[in-house]
Amino acid sequence: MSPPPSPPAPTNATPERNRAALRLALAVALLLLLVRAALPTLVARAIEREGSAALGVAVRVPNVDLALWRGMLRLDDVRIAAAPVDGRTPAEDLLHLAHVQARVSWPATLAGTPTLARLRLESPTLRLRRLADGSLDALQLGRGEPGSETSEAQKATPLAARIESFVIVGLDAELRDEGAGDARPLRLAIESLEFTGAQVAEGQIVLAAIELDEARIDLAPLAPAGLVIDGRAGDVSTAPDHAFAVEFRVALSEAKPPAMAALAGDLTLAPLAFAGRLETRDLPLAPLVEAAGTAPWNDWLRTGDLDTALSLRLSSDEAAGRVLSLNGRIAVDDLRVEDRAHDEAEEFALGWKQLELDLREARFEVDATGAVREPPHLRFAGITFHEPDLLVTRGSATLDAAAHGGDATSGDTGDTEGEGAEENARPAPTALSPQIRVDYLEIAKGHLSFVDRTTKPHFEEHFEEIELEATRIVPEKQTVSKLDLRLVRGDGVLEVQGGLGDGRSLEITLSDLDITPFNAYTLSRAGYVFERGKLSLASKVEQNAGELRAQTRMTFDDLAVEGTGRGVFERQFGMPLPMALALLRDPKGRITLDVPLQRHGKETELGLGRVALNALRTAIVGALASPLKIVGAVVAGHAAHASEALIEFHARHARPSSGANETLRPIVELLKRRPGLAVSLRGQVGPRDGPDERTDLDTLARERAERIRALLVETHEVKADQIVIDHQVSIGRPGVKWALVARPVMAAAAGDSPATTP
Repeated sequence: MSPPPSPPAPTNATPERNRAALRLALAVALLLLLVRAALPTLVARAIEREGSAALGVAVRVPNVDLALWRGMLRLDDVRIAAAPVDGRTPAEDLLHLAHVQARVSWPATLAGTPTLARLRLESPTLRLRRLADGSLDALQLGRGEPGSETSEAQKATPLAARIESFVIVGLDAELRDEGAGDARPLRLAIESLEFTGAQVAEGQIVLAAIELDEARIDLAPLAPAGLVIDGRAGDVSTAPDHAFAVEFRVALSEAKPPAMAALAGDLTLAPLAFAGRLETRDLPLAPLVEAAGTAPWNDWLRTGDLDTALSLRLSSDEAAGRVLSLNGRIAVDDLRVEDRAHDEAEEFALGWKQLELDLREARFEVDATGAVREPPHLRFAGITFHEPDLLVTRGSATLDAAAHGGDATSGDTGDTEGEGAEENARPAPTALSPQIRVDYLEIAKGHLSFVDRTTKPHFEEHFEEIELEATRIVPEKQTVSKLDLRLVRGDGVLEVQGGLGDGRSLEITLSDLDITPFNAYTLSRAGYVFERGKLSLASKVEQNAGELRAQTRMTFDDLAVEGTGRGVFERQFGMPLPMALALLRDPKGRITLDVPLQRHGKETELGLGRVALNALRTAIVGALASPLKIVGAVVAGHAAHASEALIEFHARHARPSSGANETLRPIVELLKRRPGLAVSLRGQVGPRDGPDERTDLDTLARERAERIRALLVETHEVKADQIVIDHQVSIGRPGVKWALVARPVMAAAAGDSPATTP
């Protein structure tokens, strides 16, 4: 059997075919290299072209690195210019990015949803400008070229994308107010911020979570110390009516004691709404007020910390506007506001140990344009001031400027022609007065100082103790259900009890108030000063059906007046002031005035000053009527003395006639009923007394006056200091002329020594 035939030997590839395959591979490799080399430039130009068209400003991307097989993209030195304002191009770009790194998730992208597994922005620098109208016109989004329109294809193709991790590192942002001149811009620096699960679908943005862990922020000039922020939010979306939980906590890193603010609740972005809580602890007010730039309070505020625990609710409606309501507790501790602009004296100061506000409800409404739609509504369950201290100076230039919101001495406030005139001519917006209700108000251990620099000398008054309790206060209706007020100044005490409003009454009592500090007013306006004296007062004020009635009794104790303004009082009352006061004094040396006051609606029947003058005039007339009728004297209209009469004497003798005692009896009665009065005695001689060489008429006249003085003191027990001997001699019928005068102050204080006048 013969062996089978062997198979044929294999045939080798020809060298030509191998070389062809090699050339093809080299060509593909070269093509890939060319594409790889050109692709970054093409990508950079595409980003610049499309970005500039979309934003309306220049976009520059100098360098692009690609690693397509790994889905990596890196952009370096990216710049987005800011939109010009009023024809001026800003010196700095709107946004500058040192590096942008992105990694594409190819499986998800090829499946139809462009997805970035990671997007990292390094050292972004953002420069925003706030325009005069309040808008942030940083970009020209959606404007395009004049006359251009968005295509229907663009409108019908919403962006859809997903970013699994978005990290921002080293953010430096600045907000400059174009209308604030050279004011420092607001700066924000964040070390790192990360968003996870970011997705854009059907025009909506969704975030699975936001984590902000101890981000340090520099908010100069808002706060000199750095801020530490912790925050988180989950299931974030811009979809309509989608609410998601947010929680942020901010702490001042260098504050002593540690200060913090925390916000937590449910937030809705479309439309904007929030329901949650705001809490602050030991938050310093000075840097916040300074940042707000509210002159002059930003210079005057020295200390003050804010503690809050508030529930907030914000709702929005495109047609109706926005409504913000809140309730809870607000406390301001250790507040101190003071004007130190003038070295010679402090003009204004306000402070307290603690202010507690128990806010039952606060409601603010604005329409779609931002204008206030309804008066703000504020209701407080309780307001308590602990140890408040207030200093107010009348005639303070800086305080007047603060009250008017500017320089009190300024003249023109702007142009009178052109744009300035139009601006000044615009009517000011109508302010809606807030509706305020206070269920309970308390002031504990208060102190008040008042200085009036418009008087010469300056008036200064201090109340060492102020205690107040009030319930159900409605300022717009001027009603207080119950009021209990107590003020103490030295030995003087003012107490007010009762209520205000229809059907309510107030009882006001004032005891032992030293009135000498008010000389600053009486000296300049009436020419008199109080040497001493205390005022007590009892008043009852009743209000019913819009009518107010008040009956006040004023009592002056140990009142002594001195001055040169005789003409003013005498023109008003027809007698010198000391004479009038002497008539008004009762046996205990007190002066009592009854002052009635009546008001219908908003009109007072008489001005308060006229009411007081009428009460004084009525009291003087009443004091004069009975005593002077007994004496049978008549008040001389503008004479220095209230009345004058004659006690007759026998001719050539210092012996009174038989009717002298009857004449003296009503005078004695009057002097005892009016201890502030005195009787002036002047001896008088006539033709029947001489003259001859044996009679000294001057001596005879004085002896007659001394004889009447002796009768008054020894027989009728009149005090010696109520008798004034006038050493002048009158000519007429023989006798002694007497006149009522005010009891001399020094003589009354001296005691038993007889009073005389030169």
